[in-house]
Amino acid sequence: QNIPESTTCHTYGFGSDHKVSVLSQIAEIGSGTFTYIDELKSVGDSFSHTLGSLFSCIAQNIEVKIELKDDYTIANVHSTFAHSTVPNSTVTIKIHDLNEDEKRNLVFEIHVPAVDGKDEQECCQISTASVKYIDPSSQQMFSSESTAITLVRSKAITDLKLLEVNYDLDVQRNRVDAAKGMKVAVVFAQQRDMNQAKAVLQAIIKKITASISSQDNLCKSLVEDLNKSIEKFEHDEQQFTCYMTNMSMQHHSERGTYTTPHFTSSDGYTTQSNRVQRSNFVYFSDQP
Repeated sequence: QNIPESTTCHTYGFGSDHKVSVLSQIAEIGSGTFTYIDELKSVGDSFSHTLGSLFSCIAQNIEVKIELKDDYTIANVHSTFAHSTVPNSTVTIKIHDLNEDEKRNLVFEIHVPAVDGKDEQECCQISTASVKYIDPSSQQMFSSESTAITLVRSKAITDLKLLEVNYDLDVQRNRVDAAKGMKVAVVFAQQRDMNQAKAVLQAIIKKITASISSQDNLCKSLVEDLNKSIEKFEHDEQQFTCYMTNMSMQHHSERGTYTTPHFTSSDGYTTQSNRVQRSNFVYFSDQP
């Protein structure tokens, strides 16, 4: 059965002997999160983290619309968010909700058509982008004005900075590639091919390390977490699958959930509301 569009569904896997693929798929369809709970004392942290998100929603049913001109098209959208069919000149990306202190970085590829020399322009507008969303407190719909997207098209570029790889974009490409790589590695782990799963993660580590944004905090923590995953769970397919699925969904959605303190790459997604709710939880152990 389909999950109603207005419903958010979060799933939790307690212990390593659960159906990770089923729970994560339900969460994806329900625009929610999947959390792997590795030990009893982490149950409260896991649920309070989710409550922090529920109590701080600032926008719902967000739609980002990108409209390209002439023969320009969006060739690919590197996101798990629902979006229009690509390639297309007009693409709408749907984001279920956004919480306070959160942000979403959308990475997509644009097909740039060839031009004759006579058609070259120093700077031309190729697209517009706009956003609309519902304010959860008033249930009113808000729409932004269209923002122009421009592109420099000239054989003689005097500003060499225009030829440099954009640092912020490079960070986001590394995030997306890491999330995709984790998901692919999980497939191999479920097939009990840990050598191939390890090779996938090592390729991602190599790519991030060689990138211009390799010293960014997110990129460094991604490399650290991927290396730890290889070291800790090289011979444990189920644990590897649980942790990798959890982290992959965190980085795809840019939304934090509980994760073991051993891994830190998703810490940047934790909001103030998450921290407040977690601080309100006290774990009472029955151990003396």
